[in-house]
Amino acid sequence: MTFYEALAALFARAAERLSGGDTDGLTQRQIREVTVFLRRMNAMWPELFSCLGQETSVLRAGLLELNSSIRRAGIAAPLSWSMADQSDDPLVEYRRLLRVCDEAMTFLREHRRESWADHALEQLRNVLADAVRIQGRLVDLALDA
Repeated sequence: MTFYEALAALFARAAERLSGGDTDGLTQRQIREVTVFLRRMNAMWPELFSCLGQETSVLRAGLLELNSSIRRAGIAAPLSWSMADQSDDPLVEYRRLLRVCDEAMTFLREHRRESWADHALEQLRNVLADAVRIQGRLVDLALDA
């Protein structure tokens, strides 16, 4: 489950708690939890889709550069790393890029004893760190609410 899908699951959980219509059955703690969650989501919402787009762009550009670096070393990257099968659905594309990152990490670890792999692995780690920083902005917005 991605960060963005986890947010959707939390929305569903909050709606489930409130959908019974009888909020008298909810404890004060449950009401407070749902209220805090909704306040935090409200703080993140204006930036949510922008961050998804930014993160997707960072992952795509980083994977393309990683692929080029590996090819410059004379190594053929796996065919599944192709950027040709992009999706128009932002979440589908994001999940696809995360799968490619997983495959790339596995591929690079399998070749870690080869001279080119250390630099490529560092590149991938940097790409993932950049993506996490984008998610971190959302978390900061939520926690500041």
